[in-house]
Amino acid sequence: SCCAFAAAQANRDQAVASARAPLATAAKAQQDLARYDALLRIDPSAVAGQQLDAARATARSTAADAAAARQQIDSADANILVARKQVNASRAVIDARKASVEQANITLGDNRLVAPVSGQVVNRSVNVGSYVGPGTQLMAIVPDHIWVTANFKETQLRDMKIGQRVEIKVDAYPDVKFVGRVDSVQRGAGQAFALLPPQNATGNYVKVVQRVPVRIEFDAKNGPDPRKYPLGPGMSVIPTVKVR
Repeated sequence: SCCAFAAAQANRDQAVASARAPLATAAKAQQDLARYDALLRIDPSAVAGQQLDAARATARSTAADAAAARQQIDSADANILVARKQVNASRAVIDARKASVEQANITLGDNRLVAPVSGQVVNRSVNVGSYVGPGTQLMAIVPDHIWVTANFKETQLRDMKIGQRVEIKVDAYPDVKFVGRVDSVQRGAGQAFALLPPQNATGNYVKVVQRVPVRIEFDAKNGPDPRKYPLGPGMSVIPTVKVR
């Protein structure tokens, strides 16, 4: 359509260029005829009859040529209008197809579930072709970035600080020693955040040493390689914090 519009514009430019000569000739012929008519009114003997007839014939002939040239320009203008409509129609089709592509990408995105973290799929409960509904648990993901949650006694926290070195022994790999750092200490005992925390409103209180969760991050350089040591949730570890 764009090529057709360019061709129509080029044809009009050519028609305008071709029309310059006949239009100029017709204008000169009309001027000559007007001059002869003016002389004839002043002095009938000043203009020969043959000259007047020739001027009138030339004016008619050149006027016809000018009219034909104008018709060519009008035809070229009409072709440009048709080509412009075709261009607009093509653009509308392109816009509609772009909208269809965008909608298809949105639909494709809705059909693709992206995990929030990098890791390994475990405990998968569905297979290819299974139908699932909203809220259905499909699988679990063990992230590549793992940490240890150690429940220390509250009496062991006196000298423990964030950033201290930790040696970690994993029961699954007793001959391997991993290294980590204390990342954070929870501000509160673990049972205080339980679904049903204990209530001691009756006064029957027995003091029990509480456990406080401490998060330990593996050392970035000496951390476990998940391909060699696939650690995961629920595994037993023995952390030793170097407080001095």
